[in-house]
Amino acid sequence: MQLDHPVTTLPSIGPSYAAKLAKLNIATIGQLLHHYPFRYSDLSETKTINNLVEDETITLSGTILEIKSAYLRSGKTLQKAKFSDSTGILDITWFNQPYLVKTFSAHPQVSLSGKVKRFGRKLTLSSPQYELAPSHDQTLLHTGRQVPIYPETSGLSSKWLRQKIHLLLQQLPQNLDWAPIWIRDQYQLAPLDQALTQIHFPNSTENYQVAKNRLAFDELLKYQLMAQISKRDRQTIKNLFPISPSPTQIQSLIHQLPFELTSGQTQAVQTILQDMQATSPMNRLIQGDVGSGKTIVAAIAAFAAIN
Repeated sequence: MQLDHPVTTLPSIGPSYAAKLAKLNIATIGQLLHHYPFRYSDLSETKTINNLVEDETITLSGTILEIKSAYLRSGKTLQKAKFSDSTGILDITWFNQPYLVKTFSAHPQVSLSGKVKRFGRKLTLSSPQYELAPSHDQTLLHTGRQVPIYPETSGLSSKWLRQKIHLLLQQLPQNLDWAPIWIRDQYQLAPLDQALTQIHFPNSTENYQVAKNRLAFDELLKYQLMAQISKRDRQTIKNLFPISPSPTQIQSLIHQLPFELTSGQTQAVQTILQDMQATSPMNRLIQGDVGSGKTIVAAIAAFAAIN
């Protein structure tokens, strides 16, 4: 797997999904890998049925004992299930998901996450997030953790994105990290593969922050390098209009001013006039507070150019 390969090289991503990903400015595997969550849904609190409290958002692990689908007068469907763990039985409902009957009949071991509600005298979960219980070498992605929520588009849910990105994280190339160990040690940076894993699926607040710091470092460095490349390219351009200002004319103008230039203004003028004579085009920024003299420095440069 190479990060510059198109997303269509990934399993089950054809032209239709590629077109949807393009709406999120995702065309390559690398762009999908760097499609970061904008928030996380905290579904990390796990409980048992006998300890449920109304209005808590929790995760339960257990078995779907039975599930039936019924039609409502509106034409919609209602899925009613009984869920059990070692401490009790809980009623669960979903709406307009009739495929769940077949899904849970084949795979009754599940993890459910949602807000506990009261229906009459009984507690229940309505339309919880669900996930088939993983095998021993798998992890929960959609329940029982800080669940990543991504920028989405029509036809691409966060659940779909989580599945694809998690698959990518299992197949990262060995040469992914550009930073040698000495740079990571100097700036206390996490390895890139670890940072990517923790930004998508953090297992603690501390690891999330470490990942965020590493990826922020990479982004800032990228812009710094882009600026350096742009500066290098500008320096290869020949200055077609070098200006050699007359020191006598410049001093004559300065002597006519109703004030004396400060040392900072004088230094700025000298530096700019030197740049104007260089073989490459000038590129400078004058920065200063209101009233610090930026305008007079620019006026002297303009005077030199006019002459």
